[in-house]
Amino acid sequence: MAITRKTIVTLCALSALTFNGVSQATDGSLLNLGHAYPNVAFSGVLGTQGASYDGVSLNITSTLTNLTFTVGGEAEYIFGGTLTLNATFDLNGVIDSGTYSLTGTSTDSATGTTYNGELLSGNVLDYGFINISHISGGTDAADFALSVDGGTLKPLFDSVSSLGASATISLEGSTYDGTFANAWTAAKAKGDLGPIPAVEPLPQHTIGFWKNHLDVWTYAPLTICQNSLTQDAAVSVLSIPAKGDKTIVMAKQLIAAKLNEYVGNSCPTAISDAEAWLCNHGGIGAKRRQWDGGEPLKNTLDEFNNGASCP
Repeated sequence: MAITRKTIVTLCALSALTFNGVSQATDGSLLNLGHAYPNVAFSGVLGTQGASYDGVSLNITSTLTNLTFTVGGEAEYIFGGTLTLNATFDLNGVIDSGTYSLTGTSTDSATGTTYNGELLSGNVLDYGFINISHISGGTDAADFALSVDGGTLKPLFDSVSSLGASATISLEGSTYDGTFANAWTAAKAKGDLGPIPAVEPLPQHTIGFWKNHLDVWTYAPLTICQNSLTQDAAVSVLSIPAKGDKTIVMAKQLIAAKLNEYVGNSCPTAISDAEAWLCNHGGIGAKRRQWDGGEPLKNTLDEFNNGASCP
């Protein structure tokens, strides 16, 4: 199933706050997800390769140069390798949809296994962008969070991490001026792509911890009632006074519980039941003054977020 993340999330009655459903690049900000192995290196060695953006669509092409299967392993040559990445944006830089594909042929000399054809493919989930060229004359850079949906390398990526893949791209000769309202180009696109490193499990933490330790949030689409929340949107919910609104009280515990789940702690039934209660009672900010059966679910999540075992 294709993943598109243009979801404008309006948290009703929540002090009229409206949040974009997709993390959008703030100039000077990268996702910094890192790369594990296998690691694919690419470099825009052909004159027709690079990046172009026409005000709506971003197209990046580059030549895959080598594939390193394991840490300290040999960099294996990729024959006929190509990276393509395409994404569409609105004028605020919010991703509407995006896909990527790696093709080529490479052999792991350690195992003798050959990987060819479509090596990897999936959707573009999120991105970061840093505009350096117009500030210091340096090279602009972008990075992308990617799903891993197909390709002969998919089993290797899946065995390393369930968090998908990330690509970090240096855009030589970029004319990007810090806004997605204007067209821009880059003469070369080069960088690396690999699995997002698996995160060591953390113990459960409270609402206050997650609100004040944004650096340890694991990348994942944080979805509540079929609406995707950016990190900023989620933090806003964690921070806003409930003022007796039971949906906000539940949402705070639910966000913390989902973040605890993302870092290796499991409480699937309670999280699912609490989310169902929230969705059935108007969603976040619906000004519900009565629990209507939801208080035990809230209490279970509260206990879980404070370190208790999940029932």
